[in-house]
Amino acid sequence: MDRGQITSDNDRLPSIDDIVLSARNKAYKLISVIGEGGYGSVFLARCENDK
Repeated sequence: MDRGQITSDNDRLPSIDDIVLSARNKAYKLISVIGEGGYGSVFLARCENDK
């Protein structure tokens, strides 16, 4: 996957290279997983709006 997908549906969890939108409509590209646990995953992300 070269550009990633914008995740708007709630039927799956985000993964590496996805682009997710924040509540304030900022787009973030997920770079890597920092940690995982019982409540979910923590990602390192880069803001795509700052380009």
